[in-house]
Amino acid sequence: MAADWLDGRGFNLLTIIIALVALVAGVVGVLYARRALFPANRAISYRMDISRLLAGDAHALPGALTVNYNGEHLRDPHVVKLRLRSTGRHAVASEHYDQGRPIKFDLGRLVVLLDSPTVSAFEVSGSQVKYGPELMPAGQSVTLSLITEGKPRLSVEHYFIDTKVINETPEPSSSDRMMRREALPAVLGMASAIAAVVATVLEAVNR
Repeated sequence: MAADWLDGRGFNLLTIIIALVALVAGVVGVLYARRALFPANRAISYRMDISRLLAGDAHALPGALTVNYNGEHLRDPHVVKLRLRSTGRHAVASEHYDQGRPIKFDLGRLVVLLDSPTVSAFEVSGSQVKYGPELMPAGQSVTLSLITEGKPRLSVEHYFIDTKVINETPEPSSSDRMMRREALPAVLGMASAIAAVVATVLEAVNR
C-alpha cells in the first residue's frame, strides 16, 4: 500500500512540497546573506563652503575696516556654511552613532556661531562643531552658518555604524589650480638652473 502511494500522486505531491520548502529556504538564505554582506545603504554627506569677509588689503586702507560680532573684534573673519545631508536610501537613526558619539567637525580655528540652527543636535565649542546623535531621514539636510578667526582647516571624526561618510566639499577654485600650474614651470626652471650650476662646478673641480 505504501509502495503504491509512493509510486502515484502522493509521491508527486510530496516531491512538490519538498521542492517548495527548499525554494523558500533558499530565498530566506539569499536574503539573509545579502543583508549580512550588503548592509542597508546609509550615508551622511557633508560640505563646507568658505568666503572671506575682508580682502587681504582691507586692513591697510585709511580708517581700516573691522568686523565685530557681539562686541568682539574678529581678525581675518571667514564665513563658513556647513551642510549635512542624508544621501543614502535609508534614514540614519540615533542607534547608528556608535555609543551615542556625535560626528565632530574640527575647523582648526575659533568658531563663532552666526545663526541658531533649527535642530538642537548641533553643538559649537571652541574650534569644534558636533552633530548628533540625531535621526536624519533619507534626503534631509541641515545647514549651520559660522564665522571663524582665519581660514578654517577642516578635519572630521565619526563613529557611525554601517553608514558611509562622504565629503562633498568643492575642490579649490580654478584660479587656485591655475596659479599652481603657472608656478610649476618656474619651479622646474629654477631646479634646472641649480642642476646646471652644480654640473658646471663639478666639471670644474674634476679638471
